Parts: sequence; C-alpha cells; structure tokens
Amino acid sequence: MWDTNQPNTIKAVFFKTKNGVVHKARREYTWHIPKGLREDAIKKGDVVLVQAKEKGRAKVIVTDVYREELEDTGKKYKLVTKKLLDFQFPTE
Repeated sequence: MWDTNQPNTIKAVFFKTKNGVVHKARREYTWHIPKGLREDAIKKGDVVLVQAKEKGRAKVIVTDVYREELEDTGKKYKLVTKKLLDFQFPTE
C-alpha cells in the first residue's frame, strides 16, 4: 500500500555546467513524483531527470520536496522520470 504522507511533488531549477562550475537558473518549476519513484527518497540537492517542454527531458536540481494533494488542488504537473544522482548540490 502507498504511504499517503510521502512527498509527491518537487520544486527544482534547471542548470548548466561550464568549466566544472554549476550555474543554476533563477526560476523554480514544479514536477510530480510518480508513485513508483517515491520509494527512491528524492531529497533537496538531488539531480533528477524530468519531462521538459523544449528538449523532452532535462536534468534539474531539486530545491524542495513536499506533499501536495493534487486531487484537491486540481493542478497537473509534468513528471519526474528518474533519479540520477544522490550528490548534494547546494540549494541556497
């Protein structure tokens, strides 16, 4: 049975690396974590692969993980497709 207290939504930022330095975008976007990926314990600073508008999929750095009752809010978000790295990027 699925735990109803597990986080199901992330806020994250796109990033680029240039000469080994990570440059994060300023704007945060929101994605939904499917039930199958909630067991991976996505947390702040992780790098995940998400559905993106332009390129189809993109890597992002997670800045917030929380529970949102999507049925109550009526919101729909694109999906997180895979957790890539446990490496903790600075999120501040």
